[in-house]
Amino acid sequence: MVSSMATARRQNKHIEVFFSYSHKDEDLRNELETHLSILKRQDLISTWHDRKIGAGEEWRGLIDENLNSAQIILLLISADFLASDYCYDIELDRALERHESGEARVIPVILRPVDWKGAPFGELQALPANAEPVTSRKWSSKDEAFTDITRGIRRAIEKMASMPPKEQSEPTTVVVDQMHRGDYPTISEAIAAAPPGTKILVKPGVYDEGLILDKPLEIVGDGDPNEVIIRAVGKNAVVFKTTRGRISRMTLKQNGEGDWYCVAIVQGCLELEECDVTSESLACVAIHGNAYPKIKRNQIHDGKSGGVLVYENGQGIIEDNDIFGNALAGVAIKEGGNPTIRRNKIHDGKANGVFVYENGQGIIEDNDIFGNAKAGVEIKEAGNPTVRRNRINKNEYEAIWIYEKGSGIIEANDLLDNERGPLDISEDSKNLVKTARNIET
Repeated sequence: MVSSMATARRQNKHIEVFFSYSHKDEDLRNELETHLSILKRQDLISTWHDRKIGAGEEWRGLIDENLNSAQIILLLISADFLASDYCYDIELDRALERHESGEARVIPVILRPVDWKGAPFGELQALPANAEPVTSRKWSSKDEAFTDITRGIRRAIEKMASMPPKEQSEPTTVVVDQMHRGDYPTISEAIAAAPPGTKILVKPGVYDEGLILDKPLEIVGDGDPNEVIIRAVGKNAVVFKTTRGRISRMTLKQNGEGDWYCVAIVQGCLELEECDVTSESLACVAIHGNAYPKIKRNQIHDGKSGGVLVYENGQGIIEDNDIFGNALAGVAIKEGGNPTIRRNKIHDGKANGVFVYENGQGIIEDNDIFGNAKAGVEIKEAGNPTVRRNRINKNEYEAIWIYEKGSGIIEANDLLDNERGPLDISEDSKNLVKTARNIET
């Protein structure tokens, strides 16, 4: 009889192992990876962690890509892991979602003593044996604990190799049609009834409702996005508060005054794609609460309080959008917001193109920022972004204006043809800013 291990080796389909960990536990992670070398040599696994990201590579996207492809996800548990917003709120959420769907197996590895009872992974079988921390004196040495972990991972691989291939099934699809030719006449009814993972296909019409996504769903307009309209009066058009989901090919409108966003993303990873988004109240899109959405190929315009607002540690990728005609900044980042803003057109706004302030951060790269009524990029009050390879032209103030102890890295940008010049840095910010290779004349 051929063993399952031999079968896995013969098929040469090694298991991808992803390390989710705090950098403060890097030495322990290195020791564990050394102990797993035997499994690598037997071509049973490959391993990935964020230290494998090369210089200049976009780290968030690579982490997301490898987290989504791994078959085994190791959570290296310590007090520092539990304290890490990124590990706990982003990587852990996605790992458990994939575990629950059967796409991957999540294994907590207890590195150092910490009270983890009641954590979202608390019901999973942990390693080493009896969930005894690696650094506990109950082990004669750390090598003994890591050997026990390696054996546990080997058992998991054997079990995975012995299982028949999982059939890939299409997600359940339901149809929303106001003409009662589908499953539901309103999107809200479809959301309430749909199990997680459902695809909701929305036929053309004007849907006067606000959507609350509190479970993983995909909502897609069926036809021209301009003919599938979500119109919310006196409320948010979309509130996203789950681990993962997708909204695409729709027109989203927030109408009426008040304190409302068109799309409010309070957690998780929403993929917002190919939508037309406007707001008569606050910003068109708001990202906060450690949310990590992907905002791609949308038109985001005419927001009364701006286009995209990233705050309260919001993150995410804002990419290939047309952001224009907003009353305040096209993109505003504050209060620990730290997104990647890439390849967008940010133009013809009534204020700044991008505004980074109150400890906002972010990577702003390869954008076209032009025709705005104030600066192309404004940085103040401990804002600290990286601004590189952008074309910032034809704005009515400076290309980049930095003051009130703003800081950042400004490199390889085209800063030509702005009304007040290329770059204005106040005295209290000059020692906080690094500039290199910008085109200014």
